[in-house]
Amino acid sequence: AQTLGEPVGGVPTVGRDSALYVTTSNVAFLSVIPATFTILAGGVQTFTATVEDVNGNPIAGGSTISITTTYSPPEGSDIKILIEPPTIKIPDALFPGAGTTAFQFQVVDATAGGTLVAQPFPLTVTATHVDTETEIKFTFSGSVGG
Repeated sequence: AQTLGEPVGGVPTVGRDSALYVTTSNVAFLSVIPATFTILAGGVQTFTATVEDVNGNPIAGGSTISITTTYSPPEGSDIKILIEPPTIKIPDALFPGAGTTAFQFQVVDATAGGTLVAQPFPLTVTATHVDTETEIKFTFSGSVGG
């Protein structure tokens, strides 16, 4: 922005300044690739969750993303979700990409010798908008073991 100021010594002055303004909507799109999976006994699968506003940009800084399951492992089974930190806090960001709109996590069958019988493994990725507490969920499922 600029404006004309009072003349100094008969010479007009111009005042200039700029500011960066970032906007985002509380409407988000959430997707996960792959959206179905089969993880063999002792295996691992890497997933990419993408959370973005209607223009493909990061959602508001301070919003969170979490990955959960309702899976109840049988005794001796060790199937887990690996993501660090467990709840991701979206940073204030101008551009989409890794760490602002795209996040990776893994599901691992860490059972000694692998899980011998295939287990259904449901997952839910939840994005929670910082200002409105609006939750967007993406639920999908696959199997682990066998």
